[in-house]
Amino acid sequence: MRDVQRGRVRRAEGASVASKEAQRTRRGRALPLPSLRLVYSREEKGARPPARAAAAARSLAPLEERDAEGLSWLGTSGSLVVDENGEAVLLRGVNVVGLDHAKLESGQTLSEALALSDSALTILTGLWGVNVVRLPFSARTVLEGNDSLSAEALLSGLDQAVADVASAGAYVLLALQSSALDDATPLPDEATHECWQLLAARFQDEPGVLYEIYAASTPLAAGWADAANRLIGVVRREHPASLILVSGASAGADISDLPLRFSTGEPVHDLAYTVRVAPQLAPFSRDPRFRFFAQSYPLVASQWFDSGPDLGRAADLATQLFERYGIGGIGWIAANWNAEPRLVTDAAARNYAATRFGNAVRRALGLPVRPQTTPVGADGRWPFP
Repeated sequence: MRDVQRGRVRRAEGASVASKEAQRTRRGRALPLPSLRLVYSREEKGARPPARAAAAARSLAPLEERDAEGLSWLGTSGSLVVDENGEAVLLRGVNVVGLDHAKLESGQTLSEALALSDSALTILTGLWGVNVVRLPFSARTVLEGNDSLSAEALLSGLDQAVADVASAGAYVLLALQSSALDDATPLPDEATHECWQLLAARFQDEPGVLYEIYAASTPLAAGWADAANRLIGVVRREHPASLILVSGASAGADISDLPLRFSTGEPVHDLAYTVRVAPQLAPFSRDPRFRFFAQSYPLVASQWFDSGPDLGRAADLATQLFERYGIGGIGWIAANWNAEPRLVTDAAARNYAATRFGNAVRRALGLPVRPQTTPVGADGRWPFP
């Protein structure tokens, strides 16, 4: 197993603060083999794994009473996302839209404007059990602000939103949304690079922030692999310890151009690869190599939609596929908490009654993650190039 950088930032008020260099660098040493016991099994039927039960207990407490020790830095090891102790972390959460158009009412925080009030976060992390909140945005919003908020006000609100979500025990996935075109998505422009340089520097000491560098809904233009590596370089120059999520050139429909590699041929470290899942888009069934890829590299369905009139059957099928793929299943982020297709009736109005899709997501969150038993190749390796 390769060496994985390690580090930790304690959020406790009054705790001594190490130097910036010490905070942003994870000490390089080999992590133990990931322990999957708490991910794979329960001590007894119907019981929560101890780690999850403890996290849920913290999350159900009022925000101001929760401990401020902070989240673990995340990295990768083989096909797993792992924490500082080498424990596997399966990212499962919700998509929260609106950063590009957020407007604050009098006395309102950005978290509240995005339907992430204290009560919402308690529901999400305590009752539902999510551990990641995805926030999509455009580069121009971060650089220039939106129609209601200046760039400075928006970034200040984002700082607080990150702190709020982290205090509830979940990660924030910052997802830069590419320009939407009918047939192809252009490669990242200068604004995209400037945006990531700013955000990576701003959150370089925050283990609770993850980065989805370029989320597209249509295939990307030729040259995506090189463009993605340059964009990764922009983030890593400011934040070497970052966990980055990235898609293939098809925007998640296949993995023929993955994994991304250095010029030496070695796979780029600490990357998780993204796919998109919807009733009309099922990449698992289109490419049999997905199963083998998932045995070697971390996969996350960063955009899981369900809008089909099939009474939730597509969502339940997707849940089974998430559980089945990879060593301990693949991660996913359901869309959306506060917009159509909704997971709850009206998060902004604090009506948290789950929709049909929301109930499917809750069932998925309650499933134990089981080990993959597909046999390896004759040489002991997964048969994927």
